[in-house]
Amino acid sequence: MTDTDEKLLEAEHFLKCMIESQAERYTFKYNLSAFLSAFRSVTFIMQKEFKRRFGFADWYKVQQDKLRVDHKMKVLDKKRT
Repeated sequence: MTDTDEKLLEAEHFLKCMIESQAERYTFKYNLSAFLSAFRSVTFIMQKEFKRRFGFADWYKVQQDKLRVDHKMKVLDKKRT
């Protein structure tokens, strides 16, 4: 399992916790914070982990361009900051 996979699993864990804690305001809020932190870290870890792989830089540039125009990603980034 890669570090990127592990971070994705962490984000998924906190997403599940958010779903389970919707009725508990503070618990939900803390899980949201943890989810956003883990979710945002995925790309940083991915860049570090795969930067030497042939073709990664070109592939990642395309993905970044897609994420920049994705409405849901903009909302998540805004919530994180």
